[in-house]
Amino acid sequence: MLSLVCAIAITGAGVGLFLQIRAEPEASPVARQGEEVRVGDLSVTLIAAEEQVGQVVVTLELGGVDDRVVTDVLTLVAAGETFPVSGGDCDPATIEPRRCEARFKRVESENLVLVVRRGEQVRRWVLPAG
Repeated sequence: MLSLVCAIAITGAGVGLFLQIRAEPEASPVARQGEEVRVGDLSVTLIAAEEQVGQVVVTLELGGVDDRVVTDVLTLVAAGETFPVSGGDCDPATIEPRRCEARFKRVESENLVLVVRRGEQVRRWVLPAG
């Protein structure tokens, strides 16, 4: 009898986990360079990305929101690590879209991904090879 109760409990847990996994939202597709994307209330367009001495420079067009510090939503992912913005002129963001540069520490990796997280929304761009 104890075995039957355990089997029912294990089956119930499996069904619960399956339903939880099915309910999670699908990951958003990778955005393309030049495509305007909304991330929460922020409008983001990746214009270009290039590797310079000691840094990765990402040119963006940001807008749609008045935010004194918008660079805290930008992250570079490379070699399994995340890197915050280390410089540039993207702060502050304004309602009217404007072009700016976000600078990140240079990382030895062939695959660089820009991640923008605003509220509960996340979008990502695979950066073109420098």
